[in-house]
Amino acid sequence: VQASANRFLGTAYDFSMYLNQDKNILAYFSASKSNAEAMMLQYTVQDTLATLPLSNTFIKSVAILGTGGQYVGSGTDRLTFSKEDIQLAQAHQGAYFWSTPAGKDHPYELQFFRLRRQPSNLANDYGYLKIGLNLEELDRILRPSIDDGYSYYILNDRNQVIYSIGEPDESKLADTTA
Repeated sequence: VQASANRFLGTAYDFSMYLNQDKNILAYFSASKSNAEAMMLQYTVQDTLATLPLSNTFIKSVAILGTGGQYVGSGTDRLTFSKEDIQLAQAHQGAYFWSTPAGKDHPYELQFFRLRRQPSNLANDYGYLKIGLNLEELDRILRPSIDDGYSYYILNDRNQVIYSIGEPDESKLADTTA
């Protein structure tokens, strides 16, 4: 179970690293919005996002928001970027973090989020990446072990539970957040 859960969560990180090295993505978010080449690059980036996440059952949706306002996304949900998301990404200075969608009534969504920087110049931010994970797949991985009395939690950087499965044991959870 642990290896499968690690693979599930690691998929978002690995995918984010791949996207950060993609030359078409870097070129698109560096280009002028009025540039005809940028339009062609947008279609190429859209194709990249459309084919890769959908070939992986762990990822539902992917979106990149450029610092110039360019948006490219793919998958089953249109991912949005709130002001709080962007502020958190800037505060994390390029490190990734887990979040749930702002303003959603159903917390049954988990998102991987990070600030994107030019690999050759880390002082140059070019946008924000958000990856929506398929929690039904994570449930499928973890469900067999909850029958044995286990519970699983994913906490964000503020020690808030953003995903759980199984019977909650607040005493054990309190030990991990202290």
